[in-house]
Amino acid sequence: MTNALKQTETRKEITAERMFLNYAGPCLDSKKLRGVVRPEHYLEVQCLIKDETENPRRSLLRYVFRDAYEGMKNSAEKLDIENWTKEAIRDYFINEHNKHVDTARGRVPEAQLSRCRVSVGKVVEVSNAIVVVDFSGERENVLRGRIDAKEGNTVAIHFRQIVDILD
Repeated sequence: MTNALKQTETRKEITAERMFLNYAGPCLDSKKLRGVVRPEHYLEVQCLIKDETENPRRSLLRYVFRDAYEGMKNSAEKLDIENWTKEAIRDYFINEHNKHVDTARGRVPEAQLSRCRVSVGKVVEVSNAIVVVDFSGERENVLRGRIDAKEGNTVAIHFRQIVDILD
């Protein structure tokens, strides 16, 4: 059995809702700072981010992360698949999200916009909570978060933390 296959078997399978929250969740504080999320919804999503055992409600995710939900819906339509699939979520965040971020210039502080971009890179070093990721020759330290990335994994990064393993 190959190492990649072993890694896939040991990696905990997550729901599409949890994957969506992994990608969209890092934007929660930015939304709070801009006053576009209700305090009670902020607290509920914060609890869901911390407690991975509970599956997030789709209605809450649609409400708090409206733009991302609409983007995922558009990706699903383009791919001719159901909305709440991992393929639609990945397609939106990896291929379309940064275009949406670019349209927010002037409405969202530039420092938040630059961190909000989703990028893909390869893990080259892992040490405790910090992971070194190579982005086409440029290396950057990012947070591992709750994703158990290993050296050699291709990962998606959002707000300087790993949100998904792509290989």
